[in-house]
Amino acid sequence: MNRQWYDDPYWTKALDAYHPLKRRVGGLLALDLEKVEAAIYEDPSFAFRLQAAMAAIDQDVDNPDRLRGVPRLIMATLVHMQKISTAKASKGPIA
Repeated sequence: MNRQWYDDPYWTKALDAYHPLKRRVGGLLALDLEKVEAAIYEDPSFAFRLQAAMAAIDQDVDNPDRLRGVPRLIMATLVHMQKISTAKASKGPIA
């Protein structure tokens, strides 16, 4: 079975950062879609990590709270997209 998203700091740290980010930006998030799109295509780990996390949720049938992971992953993804958007220059994969 795939590693669960809630055991992966890539997702949990981003999720922990979601609510402080939401407060800091007043609930409105601006994304540099050019940078986000480039990161999705240039760093496949970003998109494939999300795909793997979603697949792991689908396979976690014994966990009654498993579907709560989907919205949490979306919130964490927004944090990663915001980090990509505000990055000054590409320094390789975003961790």
